[in-house]
Amino acid sequence: MADASSRPPAEAGGAGSLLPWKENGRKVEYDCGWFSVHRHDRQSQASGVEHDFYLIETRDWINVIPVLPDGRIIFVKQYRQAAERFGLEVPAGIIDEGEDMLEAGRRELAEETGFGEGEWTFLGSFYSNPALIRNHVHVFVARNIRPVAEQSLDAEEEIDVVILDRQQVRQAILDGTIHNAVTLAVLYRASLHGVL
Repeated sequence: MADASSRPPAEAGGAGSLLPWKENGRKVEYDCGWFSVHRHDRQSQASGVEHDFYLIETRDWINVIPVLPDGRIIFVKQYRQAAERFGLEVPAGIIDEGEDMLEAGRRELAEETGFGEGEWTFLGSFYSNPALIRNHVHVFVARNIRPVAEQSLDAEEEIDVVILDRQQVRQAILDGTIHNAVTLAVLYRASLHGVL
């Protein structure tokens, strides 16, 4: 096994001397409609080692940072089954087949909060968990939004709308009220764009 210290450091964003793994085969192991689990038989091009990787396939996600005219930010509070606790998150959801990202963002915001319109800016995309999940998170900020409709929740959704100022957002991050890793990444990206 090569010592990591013997390899030259990679440039930021580059692979350095690393090579991508080769795909030898794949098989769907589970599919529930919302996501599927695929077994990928892959081989290292550097060492020749073969290994099965179990990866989750799902549609891309949209996340929206909704900002009111006074600068406060809208969050949704809901119970998350895996965490078995409540938390605050930005409005988010799965992008429907054939749906445009912006259209999905407007739909999710209206459904989960009843707010809409305003000025929308795309803040970029990132992988949700590149070790395990093969989808992207797309991020928009929606400024100067206003109430436009009643919430329109799915049968299994129970969501309260929570409005926080910037200081309250920071406190909610520090005290763990905001504990969803994707929401935390979205808020960090927003801070780099001067939203927070």
